[in-house]
Amino acid sequence: MSENKDYYSILGIERNASESDIKKAYRKMAAKYHPDKFATKSDQEKKDAEEKFKEINEANAVLSDPDKKRNYDQYGDPNGPKMGGGFDPFSDMDPFGMGGFGFRDTFRHQRVDKGEDVEVIVNLTLEEVLNGCTKEVTYKKKVACTHCNGTGNVSGKLDTCQHCHGTGMITETQQHGFTIMQSSRPCPHCHGTGKISNGPKCQVCNGKGFEYQTVTKKITVPPGVSTGMAIKNAGEGSESLRNGINGDLIVVFAVYEHNVFKRNNFDLVMDLELTLEEAWCGCKKEIECLDKTKINVTIPELTVNDKILRVQNKGMKAPNGMYGSLYLKVKYKTPKTISKKQKELLHEFYKN
Repeated sequence: MSENKDYYSILGIERNASESDIKKAYRKMAAKYHPDKFATKSDQEKKDAEEKFKEINEANAVLSDPDKKRNYDQYGDPNGPKMGGGFDPFSDMDPFGMGGFGFRDTFRHQRVDKGEDVEVIVNLTLEEVLNGCTKEVTYKKKVACTHCNGTGNVSGKLDTCQHCHGTGMITETQQHGFTIMQSSRPCPHCHGTGKISNGPKCQVCNGKGFEYQTVTKKITVPPGVSTGMAIKNAGEGSESLRNGINGDLIVVFAVYEHNVFKRNNFDLVMDLELTLEEAWCGCKKEIECLDKTKINVTIPELTVNDKILRVQNKGMKAPNGMYGSLYLKVKYKTPKTISKKQKELLHEFYKN
């Protein structure tokens, strides 16, 4: 996540937006840039929409998390302040320091280098989401160049950084009156690793130290996921080039809209089309559910338009293993014309 991104602008909201406003804005923007909206667009438009969709999910992940949002609002970074160094005035106090109080460097360790995270979008149908499924994803990740062992130079070796002497940290000392304070920050020359690449650069990776590897992996999609949800596959992202830890593979789900069923959390809603006769006289209707099973639904007499009928356990599967409900919204059309005999029958009906 970049500290330079304006997550509020990405979602199109003010900085004082409420939790409800954030949720509404996210749903609106996610629907606008959903991948299936760009299925017939050009490759560039698809790519732009995919990047925008990722940004929207990133913004929501920060602003919907109270701790990350607090850090972002206060420091501009969801992970909190970028500590260049610091001291504990009680635990590190040295009463015999030079002319006053001295403070030991509290950051004398090399920073653990982590490879880049890789994010992929997996498109799903509502049928696939119903009970979960397995999807295959193909993505590219950075791996250490096999010709230079990830060093970026011809020798294939890394030298000790002369600026930080291999510690990965630069220590700065300041004196305020009788007080001497030391603070540390990652070495800008070796980026906190303690090692640096010298000599002619590797011609295969052009001195970058990495090359791209195409990976195909099967992903288990849990039941009930919705657009914007993501799962993390730890260590499946790009490799660290400085003996650190690998990045993660972030799989973001995008669920296509269904032409029959509308989703409301774990419930499903569908229109049930009836004739006027069926609605007023009552009947039994055979319904095909999302799981392709067929059920018979009893329509009571004098059922009004837009009446909601509920069928239990025919919705989406929730994480607890329970199923939501299927709601049938009655829809019937009023005849545009009516015969003389039909009028007479209606008059007779209302007289009784």
